[in-house]
Amino acid sequence: MRAQLETKPGPVLVRVEHGNVAGWDDVLEVAHGSDGRESETRWQVKRQTTELEAEVIVKLLEELRDHHSFCGCLVLRDLVAVRGMGELRVLRDLSERAKTGDPETLITTGTADELTWITKLATELALGQREVLVLLGRFAIKTANESDLRRLAEGDLHVICPSDPAGAFEAIHSYLALNPDGAIRYTASFLRETVLRDKPLVMPKSDHVRRMAELGLEIPSFSP
Repeated sequence: MRAQLETKPGPVLVRVEHGNVAGWDDVLEVAHGSDGRESETRWQVKRQTTELEAEVIVKLLEELRDHHSFCGCLVLRDLVAVRGMGELRVLRDLSERAKTGDPETLITTGTADELTWITKLATELALGQREVLVLLGRFAIKTANESDLRRLAEGDLHVICPSDPAGAFEAIHSYLALNPDGAIRYTASFLRETVLRDKPLVMPKSDHVRRMAELGLEIPSFSP
């Protein structure tokens, strides 16, 4: 909604519990980039506070390996260790470097902990080390808790519903809790017309009005 209101690149569609890719079924986000291209990110959320089994990471990366149409983001409360593999902190940093770094350079300059991850993932995924790094370029790990997520959401909602961002958040949160249906297409218009229909929202300008404003032209008033 904020991206649409500010006419910036960003998400245009969200689905919750959209389970057509095993392991990546919590949230599906479709976005438009500055070049107009559509991209897909799948989010998986885990409330993990203890050591994570290696199988969890391997299966997520296997799905990412076998489906080339999306990027994946794993969200956890804490960056815990992964049994027999290493620290998630190391894998997070390696994945970020893989997005822009040359795979060969990363292999030759990687730390011992990074090389352990690369080697073990290559074995588990039946890939070469370079292919592992290309795959990690589509993978991300982030940390957040409930209060962090609420703060970020209310920050965006303050632009859309400045008089009651907390109320708007509660309305969306309650609707999601009651309707965990992957078939529901959450778009800006859907949220305005259903979930937030009783909230005082800042509405996006039409393309015509926006273009007139950009050109410095007077916008006619049709009030009596």
